[in-house]
Amino acid sequence: FIKQSYIEFYNNKNSSAHLIYNVYPSRKLKTFHLDVKNAKSKAASLYCPDDKTLFRLVDFHFKKFYGYILSQYDGFFLHASAINAGNAAYIFTGTIGAGKSTAHKLLPQYKKLADDTTIIRELNKQYYVFGSPFHDTNKPNCKNIHVPISGVFLLRKSKSNRVENVAREEAIKKIIMNIYTCKFTTKMNYELLTNLWKTCYNFCGQTSINTLYFKKDPSFWDIIRKHHD
Repeated sequence: FIKQSYIEFYNNKNSSAHLIYNVYPSRKLKTFHLDVKNAKSKAASLYCPDDKTLFRLVDFHFKKFYGYILSQYDGFFLHASAINAGNAAYIFTGTIGAGKSTAHKLLPQYKKLADDTTIIRELNKQYYVFGSPFHDTNKPNCKNIHVPISGVFLLRKSKSNRVENVAREEAIKKIIMNIYTCKFTTKMNYELLTNLWKTCYNFCGQTSINTLYFKKDPSFWDIIRKHHD
């Protein structure tokens, strides 16, 4: 069923890039259970036994499969958080501990699109962030919506706030380092990496990529808005 749903789902390039499933741990189940609302639904819920190791393993393999398919449709997974501010997506990325979760926590007035796994995809020559169906750190999942990207911010903690533009060549290096990549067969690896490099090159050419030096308080948001105005 899942394989068939993927094929049906991805034949429609103009549809949302939202995944067809959500994975939930269930204390009541001893085996897996797939819950489908109706036969024509593009979404389903997969319930698995309440075992953290098993849950993470299942979630990891779904991400591997989904990441490969997403790469074929001008998209990728970015290790980042994202918010929706006035129908504009702002993405915060960086190394572990850079402040990805902290950044969106400091802006509770805006809706969260992702906390750790940000889905990015191009539609009609415009890049969008899609609400993540994956279980992130602070919330199970986000709504199935897509929001045009206003800017990407490479995070660095600092005693003062400032924004610096990043040249395309440097931006590609930074972004590619934060894209989730997975191990496949040799043929799939070559195809996956080729698609990711092409998408990343185009993405960094069309999107505002910046380094954000920020204090651990909401004042950094004013700097971001002034920079984009």
